Amino acid sequence: MNFISEAELVKKREENGDEEGNSDQQPDYRPLYERLKSFSVTRGIDEGDADFLEQVDRVREEQEARKRKEELELVKMAKQQNCFIPLEQQPPLLERPQKPISRSNKNNANKQASLVSSLIRKRSHSRTS
Repeated sequence: MNFISEAELVKKREENGDEEGNSDQQPDYRPLYERLKSFSVTRGIDEGDADFLEQVDRVREEQEARKRKEELELVKMAKQQNCFIPLEQQPPLLERPQKPISRSNKNNANKQASLVSSLIRKRSHSRTS
């Protein structure tokens, strides 16, 4: 193990200029949060950043314009295809049934009445307390 003496530390500080006693700056006693906050103050956008952001916006607008144009073309093509379907390709129409189904309302009403009457119980008039 190599131990460093205090004299060697003082010599290294003098060489590096890290003398604590002769420091021109006052110690900063603010909380760390406040000190870090002052470092992260937003800076203005320089010319290079502005150019880059403008280029990104232009590219995005061009992509959106291309996408809208493609969508409009697809809608236009779909409308054209729907308008000019030949008769042979159209689906066949459903044929009407040959025999119309007849239902009598009286029969249904009687069935419903019988179902309802079977579910309803009449109350007895005499109550037991």
